[in-house]
Amino acid sequence: MSVKIELRGKRDTAEYSAGQKLRDIFKNGLPKSAEGHIVILAGATLFGQATKDVDLIAYGNIQGLRKQLRFRDTEDQLISGNVFINNFCLCFETKRHTARDVILDGLVLKVRYNGKLHDVTHQSERQKYALKNFLEDRTHQPPPYICNFIWLTGISPQSLKGLIGNDESALTRHNYLPS
Repeated sequence: MSVKIELRGKRDTAEYSAGQKLRDIFKNGLPKSAEGHIVILAGATLFGQATKDVDLIAYGNIQGLRKQLRFRDTEDQLISGNVFINNFCLCFETKRHTARDVILDGLVLKVRYNGKLHDVTHQSERQKYALKNFLEDRTHQPPPYICNFIWLTGISPQSLKGLIGNDESALTRHNYLPS
């Protein structure tokens, strides 16, 4: 039993390097009993969309994956329970910035480029909907549910907690991932 993980994209790019890290996270994090297939697309171009560049897209199906996770119930209470994951579709905006070049402006995550702040939250949302529309246009089928993430590869979990706050509410109400 195993999960086949394919990484596709142009080698020698920052996106491909991030894809290799994501592949390793999947390899090391999935139980040996899981079976399935995962594809990671590094540096994807979604032709025909207003936002066409996505750093990473990962999709796949997995049989036998059950995780004990914490999540919010219908009354917004944080609870623990088993979550079964059969298939998924994810898109990632990766940022290599260090903590000093990342700020949280209200609910908007921004990174500094050449002294100017760039809205990564909006960029990530645009990518999710570009992928959704791209898939609808190509398949003429309802698209899968797509989770979008901002992967801050240059920021440790501790630095991320310092940025967003350390209380339970702040830790569960965003789509930022540390290194």
